[in-house]
Amino acid sequence: LKGNGWDFCFKRTRDVISILIRNKMLCANKELTLNEPELIHHYTNVLRLKVGEIIYILDGNGKKFHSQVEKISKNEITVLVKEMLESERKNVPDLLICITKRESFEDVIRASTELGINNIIPCNSKFSQKHSFNLDRLNRIIESAMVQSKNPFYPNIIFIL
Repeated sequence: LKGNGWDFCFKRTRDVISILIRNKMLCANKELTLNEPELIHHYTNVLRLKVGEIIYILDGNGKKFHSQVEKISKNEITVLVKEMLESERKNVPDLLICITKRESFEDVIRASTELGINNIIPCNSKFSQKHSFNLDRLNRIIESAMVQSKNPFYPNIIFIL
């Protein structure tokens, strides 16, 4: 862009990408292969992940792994885990919430995950909405919020019905 005699140059920069991987034992100085088709498509085609790029891998238990992309192919992404950064959960409150309409409830789940709430406890009250929960959808919302906020802790959902 040119304006008033000044030349402006913009460089595209972005935050470090986070990936949530649960139920795998991760440790420093080891390679990790991601071979889930949905993840590969999302990270290579949507986020345009490149070889050599730095990423964080979250495990949901408070550990964040500083990693680097080693190889990208059509069927897998190979990542080298460089170091483990352990987070400590400090005086985090629990959230007791009466069940609201579905969309509002999902917004509360998303926001409380981003804030780092430890336990989310939905309960019924006199004026609560009556609807069933799709646990798979709630888990996807939580995982998405964790990755977006880089929160390394996966909240517990405890139902009181």
